[in-house]
Amino acid sequence: MVSVFVQADDFSGAAEVGYCFVQHGFSAQVVLGTRDGGSPFAMAGTDVVVVDSHSRGLPDATAEALVRDAFSCPAALGAKVAFKKIDSLWRGNIGAEVAALTALGFHAVVAGALPQLQRSVLHGKPLVAGTALADTRLWQAEILEPPADIPSLFRSEDSMPLQALDLAAVRSGLLPQKMSAALESVHPSITVVDGETVHDLQDVADALLHLGFQASNRRIVLVGTGGTADVLARRLAAQHSAAQPAQNAQSSHADGTTSEVQPGARPVLAVVGSASATAQAQLERLDTFTVVKLHPQHAGVNGAYQTQLDDVQRSLAAGTDVAVTMAKGIVDPASAAGIVRSLSAFAAQAARGATADLILTGGETAREVLNAVGIQQLVPIAAVQHGAVLTRADDGTLVGTKPGSFGDELALLQLYNGIRERRGQSMPVPTTSPARLSNQLEQK
Repeated sequence: MVSVFVQADDFSGAAEVGYCFVQHGFSAQVVLGTRDGGSPFAMAGTDVVVVDSHSRGLPDATAEALVRDAFSCPAALGAKVAFKKIDSLWRGNIGAEVAALTALGFHAVVAGALPQLQRSVLHGKPLVAGTALADTRLWQAEILEPPADIPSLFRSEDSMPLQALDLAAVRSGLLPQKMSAALESVHPSITVVDGETVHDLQDVADALLHLGFQASNRRIVLVGTGGTADVLARRLAAQHSAAQPAQNAQSSHADGTTSEVQPGARPVLAVVGSASATAQAQLERLDTFTVVKLHPQHAGVNGAYQTQLDDVQRSLAAGTDVAVTMAKGIVDPASAAGIVRSLSAFAAQAARGATADLILTGGETAREVLNAVGIQQLVPIAAVQHGAVLTRADDGTLVGTKPGSFGDELALLQLYNGIRERRGQSMPVPTTSPARLSNQLEQK
């Protein structure tokens, strides 16, 4: 059995990484948080345990403590390979969470490229399609400014060396030796690695596997994106097959889940918690859904959305698919967290009273809804696009999720079709006049 421990700072990222390993033949389980003093309650015998610390939007100190707890649990301490999932746009508490790793005595190798979405790191600087991240509008919903360079995210301490490996080093053919030299410090250290292509990430994974994820008598945690995780899973699968050729054709627990049918038709509740134009365009393709739009100005007002909630609950009880989102408008980034909480609370109340499958866009929204309906463990079963993943919860609920900025306009529709297929239902025929509830709250 391959033993891998993963920590992600939001649910959509956790599901994405979980499926990266599933598609390469490993069994994986996504666990929401930790319990019993930081010990994840994962299935025995699972190859890959993915813990969602739900820490992206928390204060630095809280996020650091949660990551420290996660990597102190038995599943992490007993794993042969350790991976920390980060956002490919470098959002969240990356500096504080990597500091938690070094405080525990780990070396950290940061390989933050995501070639699938043209997100790269060159000379230590984050780029999107060749443009500096700071020059894009991809952080428009954030309070802070995006980082101009990756090393600036990490604390500068004399006892914590910070190294960089550029593309020339990555592509030199001598990366294991160069990485070993960068990690030769007796103190925990951080090494930031450039990357532009999948092959670059493959070189990083191969170097770490060559080192056995250890250097200078310290364990190494690979810090990276879903693209990094996918490459790592592929290289681990190849290594495992080479070591056990007689079992090459043997499938893991995951193989039986990817096409299984879950009995009983259910309505689907979709919650689009992302403010990105991408997510809103994807919502438009859910033509057969009744769409409820909540006005963001009323977020947090007690009882403001009660009429809409009553309508959604009646629709779900009648078997109608419903999508909930916020009405369009300019949102102050300082209010974004409160709006997400209001949307999540609304969706959770709607879901509590119905037996519904879920499509959840945006990792923070997804986790808030799953917490509210009492889901604690999920198994990844399929992916319809990069990062758009179907999971099966411990209570049998099917959950489709994706990061807000990921996917083309068909992503949500494909997640919906995937859910219907696993419920043994026919695919819906899109209409040209999507249903809409007329009781949208508008500011007069």
